[in-house]
Amino acid sequence: MNSGQDEMLFLCTVSECNSESCALCRCCEENYCLQDLIEQPGSRKRVLNCLNDEINKLDQQIKILNIQPIIESYRRKSIINDVRIEIDYVKEIYDQVHIDPLPIDDNLISTNKPNSVKLNPSSLSIIDIAINHPQGSYGASAGNEKFLLLHVTRNLILMDQRMNTIQQIEWPYGAISSICWSSTKKRFAVIGKSNIYLVDDQNMSIESLRMIEKRK
Repeated sequence: MNSGQDEMLFLCTVSECNSESCALCRCCEENYCLQDLIEQPGSRKRVLNCLNDEINKLDQQIKILNIQPIIESYRRKSIINDVRIEIDYVKEIYDQVHIDPLPIDDNLISTNKPNSVKLNPSSLSIIDIAINHPQGSYGASAGNEKFLLLHVTRNLILMDQRMNTIQQIEWPYGAISSICWSSTKKRFAVIGKSNIYLVDDQNMSIESLRMIEKRK
C-alpha cells in the first residue's frame, strides 16, 4: 500500500483459479497467482515440445516422400497442354482456309501428230500486229472467247480480238508463273509465287486466294 491507499487487486487469469494475482507475466501481459505463475512456464514448454515433435514428424515425412517424379509429371502435363493448345490453334486456322480446286478441261489440251510436210514461209500470212515485251514483262498470257490477258512491264493488259487495249491495271504482286482462264470461276487465274489471284475481265478487279505455306 502506498500513501494509505489500497493497491488494486486482480484475480488470477486462470479461469479455474479464484485466487488473487500476485504478479504480471511479461510474456503474455496476464495476471497470475503464485501457483499458476510457477506452473505457467512449464505449461508453455510442454506445448512447444509438442509442436517441435510435430514439426520433426513432418520433416521426416517430407524426406521419405520422393517428390521429383511428381514434379516431372506436372511438367510433362504442362508441355502436353501447351502442344494441345498449338494444335487447336492450327486447326482453327486450317478450318478458316478454303481453296476451291482449279479444274482444267481436258479438251483445252490437244496434241497433234508431227507434220511431215515442210513449211513454206511464203505461205504464211503477213503479221498483222506484234506485242512488244520489254524488260520486266512476264511472258504468261491467256485468253477466253472475247479477251486476251497478258503482263507487260508492270501492268496487266486486257485486249480484245483485234488486239486493242480494253483495260489495264498496275500489277503489284510480284512474279507471274502462269495465267489461265477458269471456266468455273468465269475469271482469269493469275498464278504467282505463293498465291493465286482471280482477275475479272469486266472490271479488272483482283481477288487473292491464299495458299497454305509448307512448314519446314
